[in-house]
Amino acid sequence: MLRGKSVKLLPTKEQEQLFVQFSGARRFAYNWALSREITAFENHEKFISVNELCREIVILKKTDDDFKWLLDISCDVVKQAIKDLGNAYSKFFSMQKKQSYQKFTKNTIKHSQITGKKLTSYDMNGHPKYKKKSNCQHSFHLDCMHVEFRNNYAFIQKIGFVRIANSNVFPQGKSGKDFKIANAKVKFDGKYWILCGAVETNVEKLTYSKTEPLGVDVGLKDTAILSNGIKYKNINKTQKVKKLEKRKKRLQKQCSKKYKMNNKNKSYSKTHNIVKLEEQIRSIDRKLSNIRKDYRHQITTQIVKRNPIFICVEDLNVEGMKRNKHLSKSVSDQGLGYILSCFEYKCDQYDIPLYKADRFYPSSKTCSCCGNIKSDLKLSDRTYKCPICGTVIDRDINAAINLREYGQQIFNKSINQTS
Repeated sequence: MLRGKSVKLLPTKEQEQLFVQFSGARRFAYNWALSREITAFENHEKFISVNELCREIVILKKTDDDFKWLLDISCDVVKQAIKDLGNAYSKFFSMQKKQSYQKFTKNTIKHSQITGKKLTSYDMNGHPKYKKKSNCQHSFHLDCMHVEFRNNYAFIQKIGFVRIANSNVFPQGKSGKDFKIANAKVKFDGKYWILCGAVETNVEKLTYSKTEPLGVDVGLKDTAILSNGIKYKNINKTQKVKKLEKRKKRLQKQCSKKYKMNNKNKSYSKTHNIVKLEEQIRSIDRKLSNIRKDYRHQITTQIVKRNPIFICVEDLNVEGMKRNKHLSKSVSDQGLGYILSCFEYKCDQYDIPLYKADRFYPSSKTCSCCGNIKSDLKLSDRTYKCPICGTVIDRDINAAINLREYGQQIFNKSINQTS
């Protein structure tokens, strides 16, 4: 079983500069490959495969003076960047096959009408975009066959041995011989450099005496609502998170004012004060992400350790929910997709069946007592009132009970098939 692990790196100043250089090479290779694909499309040529792009950049490193600096970078960093572009294009092509696919979004059409620019293939819905230096995260992939751990040091190709904070996280030795590691990556979280990867470990599945079936309804008002009436509050509504969000907004306003003050001939000069403000904003972002991530793990672990017979959740279209401009921020802050992914691997570890209800199953509109579907139920209606049987119940608890009954039907069918 593969389990994700991460450890904090303690690099020197020279090694830290190499980390930044490696992440810049990843962004450069991605943008170069994207420009090659766009020019090939404009010239009515065939789509260039990932292998052809990798061969081409290897030749350019040896012949072209503009690419010779890539010889100091690990080959796996450049190859993985091109593979990431290939995965992005495969997603884009799969989107086009759907019947509901729209070639251009409403915002891109409005923008072209205002600016007067013609729409190209680059502006198409879902097309891979260039990675900007300001928005791109500092990260790069490693060769999984050349990762080594010795005491308090980790070996990274073309960089050397880098000190780590804890030597007990990853097994000692060389990858491929002593242990197996997948998706090894070095990333910057705003304050520290972190090495993460999935290590193959022999973990015994935990089995406990089962208690009751559970239906779990995840939402925005409360993070998770169980079918037995237990609610887990939204962490984003606590005073701790609200204060950090307020402080972050204040610093962002100060930073934007500083940029406007230093505006010279339509170009912005970054002063020392702006750099300090941006560092404070990054540290607050890191605190918020760590608080939310920790809370999601606490909730999912507590629910799974209740030892239910099964857990039934909704198959939410999280990407579609993010398109709503009024709910996009709250949906992304809540991390609904991350919660569902946590349920998947934790239920597998505890040997608990996890069922996903159909995406169009009306769990909130269906009465949990008589089964009547109330089609005119609004999102603002927080209590469910059945017009037929007169049941009055909380909207989210009603949905969780319906999910439990949905999972019970699947569970009974599986028992009948085995018997």
